[in-house]
Parts: sequence; C-alpha cells; structure tokens
Amino acid sequence: MDNNLKARVFISCGQRKGSQEEKIALEIYEKLKTLGYDPYLAIEEQTLKGLKENIFPHLDSSEYFIFVDFKREKIILGDESIGHRGSLFAHQELAVASFLDKRALAFQGEGVKKDDGIMKFIQANCITFHDRQFLPGLVEEGIKNKEWKSNWHDELILLIDNECGTEEETDAGLVQYYHVAVKNLNPYKSALSCYVFLESVKDVAADRSISFETVEYKWRGVSFPNVVITSNSSRHFDTFIIQHSNPNVAHSSNFSDGSQHHVQTLTGPGDFELTFKVISDNFRPAIGSFVLHLNNDIKKVTLKSLISAR
Repeated sequence: MDNNLKARVFISCGQRKGSQEEKIALEIYEKLKTLGYDPYLAIEEQTLKGLKENIFPHLDSSEYFIFVDFKREKIILGDESIGHRGSLFAHQELAVASFLDKRALAFQGEGVKKDDGIMKFIQANCITFHDRQFLPGLVEEGIKNKEWKSNWHDELILLIDNECGTEEETDAGLVQYYHVAVKNLNPYKSALSCYVFLESVKDVAADRSISFETVEYKWRGVSFPNVVITSNSSRHFDTFIIQHSNPNVAHSSNFSDGSQHHVQTLTGPGDFELTFKVISDNFRPAIGSFVLHLNNDIKKVTLKSLISAR
C-alpha cells in the first residue's frame, strides 16, 4: 500500500438544524482526519443537480461508508408507538452505498425502528448508541475492530515506472518497446477483465488530433487482450514500438490486423500527447495521459507522464 494515499470515507449522518447533530457530525469528521483518513461529510442536498455533482460522485469514489442513524419522530401504528424513524436522507445514502458494495460501519440511535426502510433488506449490523456525545469514540473503536486501512484507494492508476522501455532483437533489427504500468491500489480485490484502449493522440507542435479507430492494446507478455491485475500489484501494456534504426517513427502495439486501427503516422522529431483508458469488470475506468518524444537519437526518445486522472 502507498503511505501517501488516504482512504476516503463518506460520512452519512443526520444534521438537523438547531440540534447537537451538526456538532457530532463535525467531531466524527475531525476524528477520521486524525486517524489518517480523507473524510467527506455529506450535507443534505435539495436538488437533483446537487445529488449528481456532490453526493453521488463522493459516494462512488469513497473506500468506506459510515452511517449514523439519529432518532427522529415516533412511528404510530393505530394507537401504539412501534419505535422511532431514523434519518431519512442517511437511509437513502445507505441504499446507494449498499448497491455500490461499500465497506460500511453503521450506528443507530437507541429506540430507532430496527427494520425500517432499507434496513429490512441488508445486514448492516448496526451498533446501537444511547449518548450521542460518545459517537466519535464509538466510530474510532468500530474502525479498529473492522481493521480498516487508511492508506489505499479503490482504483486503478496509469503511470510510468522504471520498466518503461525494453529492448528486443527482432527480424527487423533492434526495437524498443515503451510500456505504461497499470497499478491496482486496492489491497482487498483483484481487477478483473482489464482492457486498455488508446483514447486520443495529439501532435503537440501542430496542435492537431490524429484520427484512428478504437481497438484493444496489448498487455506485455500475453497474447490475449484482457488480464487480471491482482491486489496491490501492476501489469504493463505496450504503447508504441520504435526501431533503433528509425527512431523518428513510432508504431502502435495493438491487436488489430487492420491498418485503420494502427496509428503509424507518429513521425518526429516532436512530441505526441497520448491518452489511454483502462476498463475493468469491477473498477471504475482509469485514464492516464503521456507525452511521447521522438528524436533522431533513440537514446533521446522518451515516454513521460503528463497527467494521471483518477
């Protein structure tokens, strides 16, 4: 795991105005920060745009989910009270987190109806609390009991490492392969059925895009288009191949036997901006951009990261 990473925690917690709830929510937020996490405190949104731009993206990208169900109004059935409702907005976020299969910690106020709403259908294993002021401490204890890890992300990233280029003797002479690494930052699960595609190519000097048709690119060392990337490990894919005898021309490395899929017009000297996308059955798409510098001297040909979008 990467000690520079901070696992993201989505805090779904009732924050009724004029109550102690706002203070407790902020204390939980600060507690998570001191424990080395990157918390996000969900504020109730009143518009669909707010849900789409704030709540849903943070829920999707978070590694962990904390659900706090504060006691609300009584539920009356006939003339009898059958308990209290919980925090409606938090229940809705719990439903989304359950769909996204987030690792969760759940806390429920004493007296809240146990099987209300989504709670009927999931096994949240809620920890019951009576005194709200002790919730931050209960959260810390729950995190330790669940053995959460604070230094990982549930994602794939594209990067250049020390294995960027390798030489190989072929029938056409000595060639150089330029690789990009795809790293799985999740310590719990493998990335399944990973495919890589070249999304775009730009001639930087001419400020123009080069057109081509989409096709799968080749993973290093295998003869099929998809691979598994196990937890906390990396796999490399080929980007372009360059002959030592002709270092100004870069040939794409993909699975197509059709010329329309091959970007063979990268002729230098010059810089070319390459953007690749990796898709997987069980991870969000990962995108990375790089600059391929072509030169008359093969020793001066480079492939460097431009950005790595997460």
